[in-house]
Amino acid sequence: MLESKLDIMSTGWLNLVFAGRNQAYGAYQLRRENVRTTNRALAIAISVFLLAIATPTIANIIRGIIPKADPKFTERVVKLLPPPTLEHKKIVPPLLCSKR
Repeated sequence: MLESKLDIMSTGWLNLVFAGRNQAYGAYQLRRENVRTTNRALAIAISVFLLAIATPTIANIIRGIIPKADPKFTERVVKLLPPPTLEHKKIVPPLLCSKR
C-alpha cells in the first residue's frame, strides 16, 4: 500500500489553494483554524466521555467521605392497631310515596 505524504491541513497547502483569492472571506480563516478546532473538540469529547465513565466511582468516593446518619434516628417503625370492626346495620330508606 502506498502512503501519501501530502498533508492538506498544512499552511503551505492552504496558501496554495487560496493564492489570488479573497483570504478575508471566512473560508480561509475556518480552514486555517480547523486543526486547532478539531483538537479542541476531540479533547472536550474525551473529557466528557471520561467524566461520564468515572461518575459512579466519584459518587462512591463522595459517599465514603460523607458520614452516615445514626440509624436509630433515621428508621422508625410504628405498628398500628387494626381498625375496630363495625357492625353494619341495614338501613331501609323511607318510602317516597305516602299512602292516603
